[in-house]
Amino acid sequence: AGKEGSPGLFVPVADEIEDAGELPMQQGPERVAAGDVCAALAAVFAGDECELAWIGHDTKRLHACLGERDLALPPAAFDSEIAAFLLDPAAARDLPAIAQQRFGTRIQSFEELAGRGAKATPVEAIEVEALARFAAAQAAAVRDLRAPLVEQLERDGLTALFEQVEMPLTAVLGRVERNGVRIDEATLRALSEEYEAKLATIEARIHELAGETFSVNSPKQLQEILFEKLKLPVVKKTKTGYSTDESVLEQLSFEHELPAQVLAWRRLSKLKSTYLDALPPLVSPRSGRIHPTFLQTGAATGRLASTNPNVQNIPIRTEEGIRIREAFVPAEGRLLLSADYSQVELRILAHYSGDESLIEAFEQGEDIHRRTAAEVAGIDPEDVTADQRARAKAVNFGIIYGSSAFGLANQLGIATGEAQATIDAYFARYQGVRRFLDETIEGAKERGYVTTLLGRRRYLPDLASRNRVLRQAAERMAVNTVIQGSEADLIKRAMVELDAAIDDEGLGALLILQVHDELVFEVPEDEAERLTRLARERMRGVHRLRVPLEVDVGLGRSWREAH
Repeated sequence: AGKEGSPGLFVPVADEIEDAGELPMQQGPERVAAGDVCAALAAVFAGDECELAWIGHDTKRLHACLGERDLALPPAAFDSEIAAFLLDPAAARDLPAIAQQRFGTRIQSFEELAGRGAKATPVEAIEVEALARFAAAQAAAVRDLRAPLVEQLERDGLTALFEQVEMPLTAVLGRVERNGVRIDEATLRALSEEYEAKLATIEARIHELAGETFSVNSPKQLQEILFEKLKLPVVKKTKTGYSTDESVLEQLSFEHELPAQVLAWRRLSKLKSTYLDALPPLVSPRSGRIHPTFLQTGAATGRLASTNPNVQNIPIRTEEGIRIREAFVPAEGRLLLSADYSQVELRILAHYSGDESLIEAFEQGEDIHRRTAAEVAGIDPEDVTADQRARAKAVNFGIIYGSSAFGLANQLGIATGEAQATIDAYFARYQGVRRFLDETIEGAKERGYVTTLLGRRRYLPDLASRNRVLRQAAERMAVNTVIQGSEADLIKRAMVELDAAIDDEGLGALLILQVHDELVFEVPEDEAERLTRLARERMRGVHRLRVPLEVDVGLGRSWREAH
């Protein structure tokens, strides 16, 4: 059985399963206890020299589930979900859909077997015979999919990424989920009360600016205040009236204070509801920790996603968001260690573009944003102001994310013409970057897809669209995927190599979180120095770029302190 009621699945692959140990068989319709299943599997995979391979679908879930019962399986030899994801990140990855696509074979989904949502039949209440037929069909589908999917992985140049990174990562992520993260509920309660008071203060200011009380959380009432009472300009229309989304409020903030206050209220309210109030109920009574679920196939770029909670979305640009990290703490006698790639996206950009100025800046360990500001303005780096550096930083990252002059102007609070002039000056100085962007988009149009450092693919059919908006969005995705997908390649390989190195050195450190470019470990205090060395060494060496990879390592009694 897997999490959320969905059965796990494994298929032993061996000519004679008896060679790997006797597998007890349950006769008749009786149910088999979880402990008996684990004992049977332990017998099958017993011994360090066991060469029995196993395959499945969503094998990470099985690693996590069995790991909770102290059974560690070796990494699977094949996972049909991972294979299908690598072949086309946009395609459906559930097993029935893959079987239908590949063979035209229809197999029953778990929802068809048990039902959906609150009305779904609990697994333990489903007839054994029905479960057996379901499991057999699933196992047969995985078996039949293995050969054609492996063949296509080889044909598309994805075998190394599949076998050396993604498949070992399933076992690593299973352990990360099982490890979990300790949180300080007292800190969360204190922050929740503090933020509640701040929200009340902001709301009072909003009502003062509006000249009346209204529900700040009501788009309809906010529309009336902004566009009917205050007569602010309409930025965007919707089917139900005038938009009050974040981009609209950001633009209106230049016209009036009230939209800025509404933005502040929304952001703080979301932090409170999403994390401060939502984390305590997620604490496991058994472990006393939260156990985020990491989605290996959650993003088309290859980046990991997470749910329950979504740790990837904890803000780090605002003090209120950063303070949430104070509640993530280690067990007694341990520390949290944060190992974070420094400016990895810009280093990948320097690698691909081959731009001499960018490469030189990274090789010499310069402040890349200060260097950019100086290059664009034609001044010495020591003469760069804080405002110029902030503007250069926005341009550096805006290039990666495909920001337009309009978007950059909104972000920096400057005129669109001034933003365009800044972008033009940037490309005039960094011609290698301009060449990389143009060649990436043209190559993607010719092939229909882009690739990353390790060969990961993303297909972008809208590059050929006649719709200008769709086509331009696909062009932005092309560049973004090369950068962020390569970033995902690096951090995933680092996770696999560090996990193996920790085991080889016999350390008691636990990998507990992966967030963007950062790995977070819980480490015994007397191992902190060794893990610091190991993390820097392995993360720097995962792939050779034209510029050095740098890793910032911090230690602390909380995630905030470590970061």
